[in-house]
Amino acid sequence: MSDPVLHVTNHSTRDVFIAGDPNWDDQQLMINGQRAKGGQRLAPEQSATVSVRWGPQENGDEHMLGVIFADGRRYHYGPAGAYQMSIGQHPETGLLGVSDEHVIKRPAIQYATTNQTPWSMDVEFVDARVSESPRNLAF
Repeated sequence: MSDPVLHVTNHSTRDVFIAGDPNWDDQQLMINGQRAKGGQRLAPEQSATVSVRWGPQENGDEHMLGVIFADGRRYHYGPAGAYQMSIGQHPETGLLGVSDEHVIKRPAIQYATTNQTPWSMDVEFVDARVSESPRNLAF
């Protein structure tokens, strides 16, 4: 087995903030190999690796990682919009993907997932189009 890994790239014109989901209080979210502390900033055209330690004896499942991607630091009761996601392996294909998503307010960013394998995927952020709804790519 392995650790689930997200390769995150910010192609938007604004900062993207990455944080662990507080509902997953036993999870230790890692960003670029360091334990995440609060919302970590990812500037435009920067990339980061987001992961959690997944035991070598454990099989993957539908809910492996809880993460929040926000368009500002104050997504808890503040003005920022965000995606609160569960990431895991699709039960039929076995590929890593967004298994559950909750949209907080209306994020000024949208995302797409690509290059999915059972243990990794790319997540790319761009500016949201004003006329479109937030992107929802859950299973």
